[in-house]
Amino acid sequence: MDFRKCPACQASVLEDDVDDCPFCGASMSGKPKPKTTSPKAPSKASSGTKATTAKDPGQKSSKSATGSAKAKPSSKAAGAAQKKDDDDPFEVDTFAVKKAIKLAPRPTKTRTYEIICPMCETKGYMLPQDAGKDVQCANPECLVPVFKSKRPKVEAPPEEESDNKKTIIIAAAAVVLLGVGFAVFSMLSPKDPVVNNGGSQIPDPNGRTVDCDNCPTVVDCDDCKPEEISLSEIRSESLGKIENAVGGKGSGNQNPFIGKQMTAQAFAVSGQIAEAQKHLKRLREGGVSTGYLQLQPAADIAWAQLKKGDTEAATTTAMNAVAEARKVPLNLRRTLGNVRSSLDAATSITAVLVAVGKQDEAAKFISEQVRDAEGDLGFRGKASALWRAAYDSHTFDIGLEASRPYHLVMPEPLRMSVIETLVAKGQEAKAFAVISTAQSVSGTDACRASWAGRLAEMKPETVIEAVSGKESGVSATGLTRMWAAVASHLKTKNQDQAAQVAFDKAIAAAAKIPEPKPEKFPSMKEIYNSSGKAHLGLSNPAEERSSAMACADIALVSVQFQKMDQAKEYMEKSMAYARATSPSPVKAQEVLDECRNQSSVQSQLQRTLDLSSSQVRGAFIRYRKQCQDLKAAADARFQFQVDLLRGIAKAGLLQETWDYAIARHELTDSMEREPFLDSSLPGLLIVLAELENSQDLKQSIYVAFKDRPEFDAVDSGTGAIRVDFQKGNMRAAADNLRKFYRSKSAHEARDRSDMIALEIIGKIQQERSVKETFDFLTTLSDPVLRQDAFLLFAAHTTQAESAPQLWKILNTQSIRDLSGLEQGAVYLGFVTAIPAQ
Repeated sequence: MDFRKCPACQASVLEDDVDDCPFCGASMSGKPKPKTTSPKAPSKASSGTKATTAKDPGQKSSKSATGSAKAKPSSKAAGAAQKKDDDDPFEVDTFAVKKAIKLAPRPTKTRTYEIICPMCETKGYMLPQDAGKDVQCANPECLVPVFKSKRPKVEAPPEEESDNKKTIIIAAAAVVLLGVGFAVFSMLSPKDPVVNNGGSQIPDPNGRTVDCDNCPTVVDCDDCKPEEISLSEIRSESLGKIENAVGGKGSGNQNPFIGKQMTAQAFAVSGQIAEAQKHLKRLREGGVSTGYLQLQPAADIAWAQLKKGDTEAATTTAMNAVAEARKVPLNLRRTLGNVRSSLDAATSITAVLVAVGKQDEAAKFISEQVRDAEGDLGFRGKASALWRAAYDSHTFDIGLEASRPYHLVMPEPLRMSVIETLVAKGQEAKAFAVISTAQSVSGTDACRASWAGRLAEMKPETVIEAVSGKESGVSATGLTRMWAAVASHLKTKNQDQAAQVAFDKAIAAAAKIPEPKPEKFPSMKEIYNSSGKAHLGLSNPAEERSSAMACADIALVSVQFQKMDQAKEYMEKSMAYARATSPSPVKAQEVLDECRNQSSVQSQLQRTLDLSSSQVRGAFIRYRKQCQDLKAAADARFQFQVDLLRGIAKAGLLQETWDYAIARHELTDSMEREPFLDSSLPGLLIVLAELENSQDLKQSIYVAFKDRPEFDAVDSGTGAIRVDFQKGNMRAAADNLRKFYRSKSAHEARDRSDMIALEIIGKIQQERSVKETFDFLTTLSDPVLRQDAFLLFAAHTTQAESAPQLWKILNTQSIRDLSGLEQGAVYLGFVTAIPAQ
């Protein structure tokens, strides 16, 4: 079933029962709304000021830019318009429209070059010298008016023949006629057969096969194709091109040291250590601020040195890089901490430190990254781990890595990432030793799973034996997570028999996990006395939290094995263990709400604690603070449940997830009730139901709400893109992805948005042709996303045996659609994925 389309903004609308578009407010029926400004008014306002589109918000619009001096809105209105645009993942790309050249509907003396709109097929005319630029369709009703014009094929004009040239032509013709006559005479003369001593055989003019020495090889072929370039040639030529690409004018590189970093990486992964070190030295010349940029090429150089057996040189390289990174001022380090690539590089160099025996230094450097992020890496840590896994393991597939069961919730993402990088580099023994440095029970079990899963990816033939040798002393939860990870990887690699062996071991281990022990809600006195106590005086939730993740692993792998009843069973077990980690969020909110009646609570405290009148007020303040902490712990537990259920639903357990969520939400006991309808889960289920065309499920979710459910902006924005792609509408998918990346929600959840976008792009490159994928990537608006996408795409083509096709595209004028850094990303992708000869 198709989404409804807003007639005003053309956005995809998930809800079936709304009268007005939730994005632009226009009537879904197409009729004008009474007593409101016409739909054209906002577009005039937005075109009347550059505050919503220009790079410099303070720059004033000129009269010529607006078309009318009267179209200038107030600053308050402009601010409101800006906020609405930021919140809208389907906003109209007015900046692209302004920048595009308007096509004339009819040819003029100067506008002679004809262009046909690919959307509505309307003809338009432009200056020939503007060919290749963005243009705006001449049809004002066109749904997608902005597109890139094609460049005309330029043919050299015929030269006028001079008298001297005519004389030369006549002489040449005479020589040709003499040659033809001699050839005819030779053919009519009797010939002796050609003798060949062991040479090739060719037919003589009379049809006989004869031997001949030094004859050219005869290829009998009517439609021969030119020989394709080999992967080794692509690798070699990529190394030759990357430096010029990233360093030239128009490279799209505002920071020239990014290009130097990319070049150093390319030579390092190719094993050309001396050349890589030369470029790393140039990078260091950028000063203190380049400290973090040096980490990734230094790590790649160190890995190359280790591969050659030079541990001492690798140690020096890694330690020097860490020292340079620590020179970066704290405020800049925190800014860099907001960039995923800095964590990618930090993880990589930490893995090198472990490999060369500097475990203490590695643990210290990891803790510094968490400290610089002020204790909370958020989704950025997970995004970095997914990127490193895809890059270091050469899967080059973010969606595949996101589907790993142990990647659903990552208690210690950097430590898990270090382990996976070490295993990918063939250092599984040293990777296993890192597990003991984990900071919690759930972290330890998650690290075990990441070790076992990555080992299954890199060495599937021997992983069963290797993991079996590491079972001693491991808890039932840890064993469950290890074997579930192995089963998931092997199933993905179509090694069904070995996968079943691993899955049977996971199920057997899960049966030995102790039953959950529900947490009782503390009394008033216990809440008061919880101040300063670990876990607020409650039981340590570490074991139950890890058990919840282990059962979620079994549920996810059961879906892979198409055992849906088993998946549902373990989903419910996972939720039972999660509930045992803290009291109910509904009950915690009730107790906190009681504190609004201060006099009543103070009276209860005085009686319960036997306090004097002078002690009551202080006791109340302390009690209320502990109630707030208890509510925060309960909310964290509930978000943990939502995260697990979101992952299980995405794996394919949609109806079962909804049935569980609505049943728990409707319970009347506040100790048991879980407010799933107030979370992002129902909105995600609606998006997934639309993708699966499960209209009954979608309708049942809507019925459960009095109003409309709350949609997570990233879920709805990326969901519309997925539907467009699933329907084969690549133009709409590209348009919606650009709009989404211009929205406020995409910027606020940048790392999550990037990972989902790269996941979608991964499916496109798997299911579409090289040319279609290349064209789609050129429509992306975000430069960092484009670089990541082109790197993964180039690497993917080497595995899909389509790299020569991409190389051929790069040797056409299409390469002009890529900035220098994007070209460099393609070359780096080739060099990374193609092994050195």
